[in-house]
Amino acid sequence: MAQRTGQNKFLGVAIGEKSLVIAEASRSGNAPAGSSPLGAATGRVTQAATFVYPAGVTLDTPEPLGSALGAFLKERGFAARHVVVGVPARWVLSKPKEVPPADPDLIAEALRLQVEGEFSQELQNLVFDYAGEISPTEPRNVLLVAIQDKYLEQIKAMTSAAKLTLSAVTPVGCVLGAAAGTASGKSRSALVVSVGPGGIELIAQDGASPRALRHLGAAGTSAGILAGELRRATFAAGKMDASASANGNGSAVNGKGVNGNGHHGPALVVWDDLTLTDPSRQALADAVGARLESGNLETLGVPAGLTGGPRDAASPSLAGAAALAVAAVTEQDSSASVWPADFLHSRLAAPKKGGINRKTVLIAAGVFVVLLLAVVAYLDLQSSQSRLSDLEAEQVGQKDRVKAAEAFVKRVGYAEKWHQGKPRFLTCLYGLSQAIPEDGKTYVTNITLKENMKGTLTGRTGGSERDVTAIVDRMLKTKLFTGVKAPQIDKRDVGRGGGTEIAFTIEFVCVP
Repeated sequence: MAQRTGQNKFLGVAIGEKSLVIAEASRSGNAPAGSSPLGAATGRVTQAATFVYPAGVTLDTPEPLGSALGAFLKERGFAARHVVVGVPARWVLSKPKEVPPADPDLIAEALRLQVEGEFSQELQNLVFDYAGEISPTEPRNVLLVAIQDKYLEQIKAMTSAAKLTLSAVTPVGCVLGAAAGTASGKSRSALVVSVGPGGIELIAQDGASPRALRHLGAAGTSAGILAGELRRATFAAGKMDASASANGNGSAVNGKGVNGNGHHGPALVVWDDLTLTDPSRQALADAVGARLESGNLETLGVPAGLTGGPRDAASPSLAGAAALAVAAVTEQDSSASVWPADFLHSRLAAPKKGGINRKTVLIAAGVFVVLLLAVVAYLDLQSSQSRLSDLEAEQVGQKDRVKAAEAFVKRVGYAEKWHQGKPRFLTCLYGLSQAIPEDGKTYVTNITLKENMKGTLTGRTGGSERDVTAIVDRMLKTKLFTGVKAPQIDKRDVGRGGGTEIAFTIEFVCVP
């Protein structure tokens, strides 16, 4: 949990690959009109700007970047010295986790023991935390999140060089998701798509608890590809609750909580100034059967007309930075941390070990001396027996090591069969990936590949049966597959807007 500082002004900084979006918020005493991030906010954004990295300077050179940032803040008249930094979703590894009812300390200890096995062992030096609420009386779902510690060190170095005090480091998407999930003080399910300096992100939110956090693509990604990625991400996150209200973090398209195609599903809140067109936004909502809402910056405490950058298609949304800054001011008046997760003050960090005072050291030293004298006396009387015991123990140890070595050789010999030459399964999976088109409407739901190289591919497409037949043709052209059977096809109606979706199953034998 971040420490209370008593500050009246905070900076919210959303990090991007080529720029930072900055918002400064101060305590207003009254919540802004409409909804506000993470409860009843007491802050309001006073100014904002977009800081573009100077030529040759990136996050890999945090000290020069921080010096340039400090000069920029001084030139623009930013007065706040405390900052909360929001990291992009593409930096964050995430995994949903169900936790039982228990004390927060016990939950943290249990998750701390599991996190190392939840993510790839190839990624070293990770910083972990979890986002979501836990309960002592009922099970809850939380989202394990992690970033590589090099990013945290870069942020610390950058803010230090800018002469700023770092208060928290959190996924910016989770803050916007919490704003949508607790809009107007009511808990609801929502999908949030935000366009920021880090690209286009998706947050699946269930009340105050995030269900998923995904990077969908760069700001220039086409609407068709975005719709496909959004559909895959929401499918992986599970079906959202359809009981969302229509007017929370923004405004429904037609004011009735129903989009143009008659969807009554969860809200899809889009935070974007100029990048996505209205048809593109509607296409995203239709892709997941959601009600479309456009995020309103005024609900985040941003005065009308304040954009934080030039009004062109390259300008990222101010929403993330504004939500960070206002939430930081709000936390000063709260009894608990408002951050869904905070890598700077992680709840999964190992407890710090307390120091040992001088008196304890002296007592321990005295006890050690007494024990040492007793051991020397005992060894002097029992030297022969001790040597005999050592020899017997060594003989037993040799037997155990021989058994362990034999078992290891057997495991290596078994594994060698799977790794000689080209890996069979990897080759087949690569061939399947080449056969599936990147058209934004066809995706795979399951692949089964047995040891005898017989497999089954299941998926869905919004196209026609010819699209499925084309997949079979491409599989055969790779010359990796034989015995490809005619696809089993099942057509299904999709929504009230018309159209069909085809579910297909293809059986094959892979011959690497």
